[in-house]
Amino acid sequence: MRNTDHKKDFPIFKNHRDLVYCDTAATTQTPQCVIEKITEYYSQYKSNVSRGIYPIAEQATKEYEKTREKIATFINAKSKDEIVFTSGATAGLNMLARTLTEKINPGDTITYCNADHHATILPFQNLAKKTNTQIISLPLEKNTWTVTEKINPYVNKKTKLLILSHVSNVIGIKNPIESIIKKAKKINPAIITIIDAAQSIAHTKIDVQKIGCDALVFSAHKAYGPTGIGALWVKENLLKTLKPDNYGGEMIETATTQTCAPKKPPHRFEAGTPSIAEAIAWKSAIQYIEKIGIEKIEQHDKEITQETIIELKKTFEKNCTIIGPQNSKNRMNIISFTLKGAHSHDIAFHAGEEEICLRAGQHCAMPLHNEILHTPATLRASFGIYNTKEDVKKMIKTIKKAYDIFKKRT
Repeated sequence: MRNTDHKKDFPIFKNHRDLVYCDTAATTQTPQCVIEKITEYYSQYKSNVSRGIYPIAEQATKEYEKTREKIATFINAKSKDEIVFTSGATAGLNMLARTLTEKINPGDTITYCNADHHATILPFQNLAKKTNTQIISLPLEKNTWTVTEKINPYVNKKTKLLILSHVSNVIGIKNPIESIIKKAKKINPAIITIIDAAQSIAHTKIDVQKIGCDALVFSAHKAYGPTGIGALWVKENLLKTLKPDNYGGEMIETATTQTCAPKKPPHRFEAGTPSIAEAIAWKSAIQYIEKIGIEKIEQHDKEITQETIIELKKTFEKNCTIIGPQNSKNRMNIISFTLKGAHSHDIAFHAGEEEICLRAGQHCAMPLHNEILHTPATLRASFGIYNTKEDVKKMIKTIKKAYDIFKKRT
């Protein structure tokens, strides 16, 4: 692991010098360069975008559209016009579920994995109810914990939508989405494939053309950017067939008292005033990732994750159950686990009292916990570029201290 300490880039660690932040899967911390860009907008050229023709409005619009271009390059989209700004990955998935309704026909099926995040499941569960469509769930492979590549029983010529998470927000595994999509397209060339990249966008290289999906969603706040802004990428030939699901200012070309004609994508999907400062600052977050290098970030994450697995096993032995693979080979930056004889919420609360930030609960993945893991809650540690091996030592020491307290009470 490189000795470069990126903590210095994040003001929160200057204000909380003892803070060990291990909840990156929920949201990343924000580097100074992103905060400065937000301040720049509000202090130098705050105005609405795509409207005014005065200089500061033109500057705001220019900066806003530069982020769209940066995102397109970052994920290797063919055009910036394939990028729709949303309020986050969840909003993007819900937008897809609404706009794809007209493409669902009687007898069609929808396939997703019940181990995924609620945002990847529930919008399409709701779509299935509205269209009286059957849901088919892809299982996990027992040995790898990845979504199965043996998709023949679960994807057929009637499967209209296939929704997958790139990286599980609980198990941390990286699914073989490229292989699965190729197989699905071979079975049904008309299938629409959707990828939730919320947990992977800041931790591994995303190339939508290589992946071969039709749509992909992600959020800025999980990639060192601001909250309240995300992106939906859709292949141009599909995007141009979708109708707006939200109407108002700036999304129409013409309007009368009786009818309206929407603009071309992506602006037809961006009604109203967007999160302008957040969108502009997102560009700085992407530049920050690029400056470090996504490959170096992925390697860093894997080393921290492996160190955590080693320390958990050494410290707790058989009293610790790590969910999923027992090494970092198939993992990204996420580890979920349970400790025998202690509730995850108790451990997380006491760790928080000592400024160790962990997540406890079902992590917006109730079907996974209740139907597959059969456990009421897990502890989750997830890492970013600011985490160090020293953080891991402090985290394990604090968890052990809390565990000893609660283990004695059982």
